Amino acid sequence: TVMTLAVANAFATRTDLTVSYRYYASRFPEAGYGKDFTKWLWDDDLKAYGSKGIGAAMRVSPVAYFAKSEEECLELAAKTSMITHNSIEGLTSAQTTALLIYKALHGSTKEELLEEAKKRYPSLALLELEDLHKTFKASPLAEENLPVAFYAFFSSKDFADCLHRVAYIGGAASSIGSIALALASAFYKKISALNFIPVLDALPSEFITLLEKVPLPVEVEEEDTF
Repeated sequence: TVMTLAVANAFATRTDLTVSYRYYASRFPEAGYGKDFTKWLWDDDLKAYGSKGIGAAMRVSPVAYFAKSEEECLELAAKTSMITHNSIEGLTSAQTTALLIYKALHGSTKEELLEEAKKRYPSLALLELEDLHKTFKASPLAEENLPVAFYAFFSSKDFADCLHRVAYIGGAASSIGSIALALASAFYKKISALNFIPVLDALPSEFITLLEKVPLPVEVEEEDTF
């Protein structure tokens, strides 16, 4: 959540991404960052460290709202990733997640989104809910998490159902949930107040203020989001 807001802040205020990352992460140091990211955070001399982890995809969702085209979406997603996750796996996870959210915001069908996702993660087609519930284990790697996160969305019928599937799969619910639910909110658009209001109550007021600066496509603005 903290790093997602850091991405949103960078684009909303035209702040350098690295500065925004370090500012927000240092203010909320107990948010559960990975070991390598924590080292990077407190050492200004450290550069990108080739992470193959899920973090780049977890924080990338604001890109889809600020981008003006699919090409720009991919470009901005790469910028958010390469600061730390300058590996093929990290970059692919961020770009794929951002592109799917962008397409969902702009009217792509679930079938179209699924075909896009399977281009990068073909194992997505082999997943089953009960198998994941029994066998899926927490992993820091993007390659192991992305197909599961996407499956939670693609097999769902609405936002709440996606949330329930994330919880039922377990293992790395916070990681896969940040991706699956970002995609679900972009696609389904309507979120029940039962899911929405408790989150607003839990977030710091400055986060709410920043979220209000994130632009919405016209077709989303016209929807009732509750």
